[in-house]
Amino acid sequence: MKNWIIYLISLLYTTTLTGQKKEESFQIALENFHSENYDLCIPYFKRIAFFESDNITNLNYLAESYSKIKSYDNALVHYSLMYNLLSNDSLKNEVCFEMAKCYMSQEKYDYAEIEILNIKEVNKYFKSRKNYYLFLIYLNKREFELSKNYFLNISEFSDSKINLIQSSFSHLEKKIRRTNPKVASVLSMLIPGSGQMFYGNFSSGINSLLLTTTALTVFTIISIRYSYIDAMLSVFPYYQRYYIGGVINAINFAEEKNKLITHKTINNLNNIINLDNNN
Repeated sequence: MKNWIIYLISLLYTTTLTGQKKEESFQIALENFHSENYDLCIPYFKRIAFFESDNITNLNYLAESYSKIKSYDNALVHYSLMYNLLSNDSLKNEVCFEMAKCYMSQEKYDYAEIEILNIKEVNKYFKSRKNYYLFLIYLNKREFELSKNYFLNISEFSDSKINLIQSSFSHLEKKIRRTNPKVASVLSMLIPGSGQMFYGNFSSGINSLLLTTTALTVFTIISIRYSYIDAMLSVFPYYQRYYIGGVINAINFAEEKNKLITHKTINNLNNIINLDNNN
């Protein structure tokens, strides 16, 4: 009997002490979180999650901390845990938006689309936000017509605003078609550096052209003076590196240019929404 009493007293003391430590850990974690020391607050939030796996507030802070340091896979794990614990549709919708943001940051637009389509349109606010996210997702997937339709469903726009929206999408589509990564790669394959120069990156294009032609010239000279095998062993790896590197640079430059064009269009369309709201 005495042993049982001692055991119960010990258990009660341990539980109280653990509760105090969890409270202290949470306070330290919050301080670091609000100070934007996300790497420092994560271990404390994780410690609490180990003991309280159903603590939604703690899971939310943990997921957001991971998202802030761009550890999106870890953030998604904890957002998923939150989603499964929630019963309120509005709160579940908010978690879906956060998960979609993580996927979009990773450029996994198909997964982001699944999360957004999972959102329940419980009111006009969520319907508008859902349409806005689908507009962004399809815009980045280069499905312009779908993107435009979702944007037009965000709000009731005036005729003048609708014309501006259609003009913005039309202008974007033309620019994206001109700055085609496939065209950039083909041009650089035919003439090294031409893919970069065609889209305005002259310094990179000239550098690629000079390096590739120099390597090819040295390759030819060694082949004539010595042997083809000597040229293959000594120079060809450099030629191959410069040639393939130039093609990859041309593709990357075209893709980055398209991202900048898309980002500029999104800003312009956001301004239209703001003007419409102000009116």
